[in-house]
Amino acid sequence: MPDLDIIFGDFRERRVRLPLAQPKRGGPRTVEVIRPEEKGTDVNLATRLLIDGFRRKYEHAVIISNDSDLASPMKFVKDELKLKVSIVNPPKVHTHRDLVDAATYVKRIRKTHLRNSQFPSELKDATGTITKPASS
Repeated sequence: MPDLDIIFGDFRERRVRLPLAQPKRGGPRTVEVIRPEEKGTDVNLATRLLIDGFRRKYEHAVIISNDSDLASPMKFVKDELKLKVSIVNPPKVHTHRDLVDAATYVKRIRKTHLRNSQFPSELKDATGTITKPASS
């Protein structure tokens, strides 16, 4: 079976001050919010895509992302290294045009495959029970 590498980034929260859309007369014009940010995933993934490509560690990379920042390294892998690189996205996600142009091919994950690959609603382990959140 081929190797599977999952590349992660970090999620951080930072406080930022943003303007109110409709401030009340005489009231504050801004509000402080906590903004979650994803940091490093695209850079980590692009780095591994290129380094592993140069080392010929794969024949075909499959990326599950819609981050257009990945288009340039994908295009390099496809055009210069002559390796296949594909984008796979869930249903109803419009794949960014730059990624479509850079990819060897684009696939959709079928709803039935997503549904069949879900964990059960409740999992138990040595530390307790994990319950799947209600869908929104």
